[in-house]
Amino acid sequence: MLAWMTEVLRTGTVTTRYPRGPLPPTGAFRGFVRVLPGASCGGSCRRCEEVCPVSAVYWTGPRGHLDHARCLRCGRCREVCPEERISFAATPLGAVRRRGALRETVGTPARPTESVRPHRILARSLTVRTVDAGSCGACEAEIQALANPYYDCSRLGISFTPTPKHADLLLVTGPVTAGMLEPLRQAYLSLPAPRLVVAAGACAASGGPFPPSPLSHGALDQVLPVDVYVPGCPPHPLALLEALLLATGRGPKRLPGVTAR
Repeated sequence: MLAWMTEVLRTGTVTTRYPRGPLPPTGAFRGFVRVLPGASCGGSCRRCEEVCPVSAVYWTGPRGHLDHARCLRCGRCREVCPEERISFAATPLGAVRRRGALRETVGTPARPTESVRPHRILARSLTVRTVDAGSCGACEAEIQALANPYYDCSRLGISFTPTPKHADLLLVTGPVTAGMLEPLRQAYLSLPAPRLVVAAGACAASGGPFPPSPLSHGALDQVLPVDVYVPGCPPHPLALLEALLLATGRGPKRLPGVTAR
């Protein structure tokens, strides 16, 4: 809150200038997990792997792997690392088009993610229908923040609708529970072309702590085609804005610190 008020006094405006201006301060927000290169542990202690509640970090011999779609950014891996080689990126951004772009091999240099073809039929307007497929409610709180005076998604032509028949994009949160499978499919089929889908949050992007079971189908891409993934638990409102712009070809194309493969 203090950082936000300082920014308002400095710039004289309440609304963030993203994406046309620099990123606003995000305080102590935890971005992607970063493993510092050059450490000698090589995963020998495997403490980070043992404490991760969703198996987002794992080691195969001397090579470490991170699945950012699963990561809840809880910080347990950083707390147990004896060499203190684990940190969090400061940027809240991180939406990508491909699920594979969120899987990183530690020590491999990052490359740009795929560019997204703009859906010119949408021009600079986007109508969004949100679907809670079984989330805890945290992602919905961040989505609601998009409409407040600070993020003001309407300035970018983004609006929300209660019916999928009037929407261009489905913004889905939570793992797909058994009870929401059919309503989610009906909402998707009701969308007019090009039927864009964004998986918002770790649960929708990968299933998070909820693997497939009789009660849950896990990740959203197990039941619907996904255009953009937004990791995080929950994702920052700026990351959600980035995802909506990326889905229409208007967003940044590079994901810092994550290797696409």
